[in-house]
Amino acid sequence: MKRWFVALVAVASLLGCSSLPESGPVVRQSGSVDEAPADTALFSPPGPTKGDSPEEVVNGFLTAMQANPSSTTTAREFLARSARAIWSPERATMLYQAKGVDSVPAGVQVRLSDAALLDSRGSWAGPVTGGANRITFMLRKERGEWRITNPPDALMLPMSDFTARYTPYNLYFFDQTGQILVPNRVYLPRGRDTASSLVRSLLAGPSGGIAKVATSEFPAGTQLGLSVLVGDDGSADVPLGPEMRNLSPERLTRAVAQLSWTLRQIPGLTSMRLSVEDQPLPLPGGGNSVTLTQPGRFTPVVPSSTDLFALRQGRLVVVEDAAAKGVSGPFGKSGFSVGSIAVDLTGDRVVAVSSSGGLAFSAPRTGGKAADVRRVYSGTRILKPVIDRFGTTWLIDRTSRGARLVAVEGDGPHILKARQITGAAVSSLALSRDATRLVAAVNRPGRTPRLVVAAIVRDPDGAVIRVARIRSMPFAQLARVRSVAFTSGNDLAVMGTTSDEAATQVVLTTLDGSPGASGRVQPDPVNGAARILCVLPSTGPGEAPQIRLVTKSRSLLLTPSGRWVDSGLDTKLTALTYVG
Repeated sequence: MKRWFVALVAVASLLGCSSLPESGPVVRQSGSVDEAPADTALFSPPGPTKGDSPEEVVNGFLTAMQANPSSTTTAREFLARSARAIWSPERATMLYQAKGVDSVPAGVQVRLSDAALLDSRGSWAGPVTGGANRITFMLRKERGEWRITNPPDALMLPMSDFTARYTPYNLYFFDQTGQILVPNRVYLPRGRDTASSLVRSLLAGPSGGIAKVATSEFPAGTQLGLSVLVGDDGSADVPLGPEMRNLSPERLTRAVAQLSWTLRQIPGLTSMRLSVEDQPLPLPGGGNSVTLTQPGRFTPVVPSSTDLFALRQGRLVVVEDAAAKGVSGPFGKSGFSVGSIAVDLTGDRVVAVSSSGGLAFSAPRTGGKAADVRRVYSGTRILKPVIDRFGTTWLIDRTSRGARLVAVEGDGPHILKARQITGAAVSSLALSRDATRLVAAVNRPGRTPRLVVAAIVRDPDGAVIRVARIRSMPFAQLARVRSVAFTSGNDLAVMGTTSDEAATQVVLTTLDGSPGASGRVQPDPVNGAARILCVLPSTGPGEAPQIRLVTKSRSLLLTPSGRWVDSGLDTKLTALTYVG
């Protein structure tokens, strides 16, 4: 039990215990919070009964935590008096597919299969490892009835409850340059006081791997008051701690941007007002009210071109209304043998890899001559390049010793070491539009493919310092991964082949390895081998990405229903890509 508790606390303590409150008063006007979700059944679990065995008490305790609306009142009835006062289930949420309950000499042991953790903010902390899925409950008799003395500080729920009753949201923090907001996904139970839960989670700061590349403007220790007051007029009154008065106008403006983008996800909220100790908090520019319907100065949306590019007979073209048109730059003319391309976010600069895969060149998209083409890297077998929002070109060079990760900046190429990427059999590389995280697809002969997620650590000017691994996730849905792309700041599309190599499958998944939104529809498989996965990520919260797939005989576009339809593009076009 001690080892399990230490492992759980190690995850939960990353972020403290400030969110997902289990009880306490809720201040509201509209009656729209703290109600059971309309699409899930109400459940009031029974408390302990006279003469229950230790196994029945533990089973009853686990069942009681599934109450809907969410409540731990009944669950506490299964605890010894001393444990009721100190049990803190808000510290984490443990999810499991199935459970087994057995009597052991020390008490009652619960075995959880396929267990995973949410931390105190609601962030996905990943699978439970190291034997922490085996929990031994100790019990003693009080007034002749068995009661649990050592409940773990976690809410324990079946995965089915999680997918039915929890909703994904984003917390927003600033990247290392302070220029753009970066999303940090959390899961919150439906029917709770969502606004208050989101604010508490935001004030706790970035969690997990994103903490390496994101910061918060809220002072450490800032707390939410009693609750966020949500009015019938769509306003949210947010009471904050006195630390907010010490912020400079610039930091306060940035903190307000974090809060605005976080709260605007709640349907019906249109404005917010901030207060400290029951007094309005004056905001830069005057007033204390902020509209949530206007983006404001800071945004998580990365400005970019939406043009679609490709190669036609080795020459760069731009695709407009399903028609390919040549470009006037050097790569649009004869004289270059090009195999793959990347276009910067503005659509002005192109990086091309030679058809042999050994050289990477840079040139303007339009105008210029052959003399304007600059060699940026010489290698062995270079994968499709990627250009981030800072203009840095990212390359994977597949050498005889495995993958080499290269970042090409203003002063030339830099070889970066990255755990489980360097030296591995990498088949694809993708970067988030905010340029904070990268994903490499790694295939291993005779073993399950993996997605390696890493954080890009930068200086305040955006220059790359290093790459820090966040997590490595087995990807058993495919026998081989051929391509990976971001569909949003938190989500991926992964293309590969099934076990019999007869079909291509695109799998929509999450960057953190969590199940994602319960309503997500997976694409239909496509017969034969696909050559290209091409994705235009969602350009803003709530907007759908464009996902394209090109096979030998078809050029396809994914519909929201998961069906592939003919896109009308010429299948002879190669190296199809959006900017980035």
